[in-house]
Amino acid sequence: MSTVSDVIAFHFRPRQIVRRRLRETSGEGHALMYLVAACLLFYMAQLPEMVRQDLLSTSSAPLNAVAAARFLGGAILAPLFFYILAAFIGLICRLLGYSLPWFYTRIALFWPLLAIAPASLIVGILRGLTPSATILWSASVVVAMGFVFFWVVCLMEAVLLWREVS
Repeated sequence: MSTVSDVIAFHFRPRQIVRRRLRETSGEGHALMYLVAACLLFYMAQLPEMVRQDLLSTSSAPLNAVAAARFLGGAILAPLFFYILAAFIGLICRLLGYSLPWFYTRIALFWPLLAIAPASLIVGILRGLTPSATILWSASVVVAMGFVFFWVVCLMEAVLLWREVS
């Protein structure tokens, strides 16, 4: 299946999809592609809020400067952060007795990021359209809880698959 089809199916069958992705993904290029695509979607989710802030404020920095700074943070520095986080989680797994390959811990983190990115686009649209803090907070919490749930499921599947393979 294509990546887009798998992202949609992941919301309904996360265990099967991540297990298949772990089996079929052969190299670091796929993991990096998942992460970069997720980071770019998270950056695009910030655009409506940036435009709204630019239209409503008179003393802020120009939109292109804010967009460039957020692009640097979101598309360049965020992947480094997520690689470090995946390595840290891999170390924690090893300390707990699960000797997962580093690649599995990266896929277990990067795939849920990509899968939850469409929901972050919806939150980004809400940030651009509504000033209501309650709606924004609620939507952000739902997306964050969804990511944590998917991340835990992916990590558990990675452990189970590695036990079967090794």
